[in-house]
Amino acid sequence: MFGVTLILGIAITGGIIAFLGDRIGTRVGKRRMTLWGLRPRYTSIIITILTGILIAGSTLSFLVLISYDVRTALFGMEALKQQTRALTEEVSSKTNELEAARSELEKKNAEYAATNARIAAITKELQALQANKQALDERIASLNISKAELQKDIDRLNELTANLRQGIATVREGTIALRAGEVIAVNVIQGGGPRTEVEQRLGEYMKAANQRLRERFQIQDPKIELIFIAQAHAEEVIKFLMSKNEAVVLRLLSGGNVIVGEPVIGQFEAFPNRQVYAKGDVVLSDKVNYTGEPNEAEQLMSIFLRRVNETAVKQGIIPDPLQGTVGIVAMEQYYEAINQLRRIKGPIELTAVTTETVFSPGPLRITIQIRSTTGPTL
Repeated sequence: MFGVTLILGIAITGGIIAFLGDRIGTRVGKRRMTLWGLRPRYTSIIITILTGILIAGSTLSFLVLISYDVRTALFGMEALKQQTRALTEEVSSKTNELEAARSELEKKNAEYAATNARIAAITKELQALQANKQALDERIASLNISKAELQKDIDRLNELTANLRQGIATVREGTIALRAGEVIAVNVIQGGGPRTEVEQRLGEYMKAANQRLRERFQIQDPKIELIFIAQAHAEEVIKFLMSKNEAVVLRLLSGGNVIVGEPVIGQFEAFPNRQVYAKGDVVLSDKVNYTGEPNEAEQLMSIFLRRVNETAVKQGIIPDPLQGTVGIVAMEQYYEAINQLRRIKGPIELTAVTTETVFSPGPLRITIQIRSTTGPTL
């Protein structure tokens, strides 16, 4: 709006001055006036020129009066240029400073990132060290517990040894009472249930096993405990029995050779209790040829019983760890079978038949049937 007003003001002023100049020139021309002795024509030209100068001057004066920008453009241009150059130089300087600051900032950011990376690495190392320390602390605590349990076992073993030596009137030094791996007791124990019940069942089992050893060693004092079970091993057995909701065959073995007067260090073995044979089942039937040689009957019977034992073990009866046997044959029946075998010659059939139901722990009890394949059964 200011520009339009300015243009209108300049146009009006210029028009007024042009009109006045024209009127003056016309009058000068009519009156044939002269200036400085010049002809009227030249005087008119001079007046016209002066009018134009007046128009330009008034216009410029008007612009100078009403416009700060015009005054600045006319009278302050050089200062403005100098100011502009100074500002340009200052901007350039500030730009350089900004670039330097940006470069420094990037450098600091890189250092900060590197520092953070080092801090993260150190943190991870610290966490790893803390985890290792915790694991070592837990291991030390576990070892301390094991040490305490071991010390308790040693104290119990020493006490048991002392009590045992006091309870034996005569000690035959160096005599082996039990061999390593010899069966002390075999029984079926029910698994599952609360810990207290499992501990009670295992306690009754151990009570019976100790009584059996006292009878074997002819020890009269019922308070003397002959069998030592390490606490850690006993804990394993208890947890195993608690996890099995079924009947389990628990076999107690001697952990090493035992000299008379020493406690028995026991070791447990556990097996599932399964029915292997029913009463009257045929365990094995073999066909052989008997020639009648003096020692042949015993040889054939020995081979047959060994094959019966091997077959029963394959079927699931737990063998004796020392002898590998699973069954019992009465001596009377054995010799009776030998005598029956000697009365016949030629092809015969030997059959082992169970006399009772047999489970995993055994023992396997059998009768031996002998039949001649060419004649009647004996």
